[in-house]
Amino acid sequence: MLRRLYRQRRRFLFIAALVSIWLTISLYLGAMPNDITFPTDSWITWVSFVLTGLVVAAATTLIGTFLLPSMRFAAELMFLTSMSVMLVQTALPDSSLQTGWIQATLFVAIFVALERLLYHTPLDRWTIRPVAARQRSFHLPVTAQAAWNAFAPLPHLAKTHFYPGTRITPVAGLDDAYDLTFPLKGGQAWLSETIFVEECAPPHRITFRFTPPTDAPGNDGLSGAARIEITPEADGCRVTVAEMRDPAPLRRRLQWWFDDEFMDRTDSMLARAAGRRDWSFLSGQFVKI
Repeated sequence: MLRRLYRQRRRFLFIAALVSIWLTISLYLGAMPNDITFPTDSWITWVSFVLTGLVVAAATTLIGTFLLPSMRFAAELMFLTSMSVMLVQTALPDSSLQTGWIQATLFVAIFVALERLLYHTPLDRWTIRPVAARQRSFHLPVTAQAAWNAFAPLPHLAKTHFYPGTRITPVAGLDDAYDLTFPLKGGQAWLSETIFVEECAPPHRITFRFTPPTDAPGNDGLSGAARIEITPEADGCRVTVAEMRDPAPLRRRLQWWFDDEFMDRTDSMLARAAGRRDWSFLSGQFVKI
């Protein structure tokens, strides 16, 4: 559970910084609510702004992490929208934007515009390539074979590796390729993926590529390559997971960065391999069958 909260550290720090900057800009522009004033030459003012940002970010992160996880992406958008509304109102101080219902309409309009811009397809023409492969290594107090059964994405290990309800279909004409379909909550369409095994040396090493169906809209950036290595140790084994994503749109990079998606996914595999409760956001998307 604590690791689930830790994986939201980037969202927490972003919101804390954004709220602190928002308060600072409001102070210098004279846009503080209810004409509240603070001395700009006192360190107490700046400390109070930072502490306010930390408290607001902590409350928002806790709510988004445990109470409303499906709405966590709205947190940064809400504060970006609030800052935008404040800047618009400051630029047009004598306009009708000061009335309550127009402010609410402006807030909703900017929020929707930012959400469509950052988390939908308008900016998909610009893709971002990762700087380096992501890698994580951890120790498990189990045999190499048990770790292999939990981490290797192979059809005959479906019960120990894949989420319950996953459908596995061999790709016609290819011996080491198969399609995966995962059941999602809320009656959504199945999330599909194709695995191409490039190297397999059980129970120590597997290298594979993964890609979504080529004809599925909105799946840009979901392909890449991965490597899993399992090394026996005196009291168990060491598992190393490495992954290199193909260039992905900005919206996916933002989502993955805020959620620490790679750590979330490997934490999910680690929890299931160790027989612990899976607190990952990833597992929360799938239907429990």
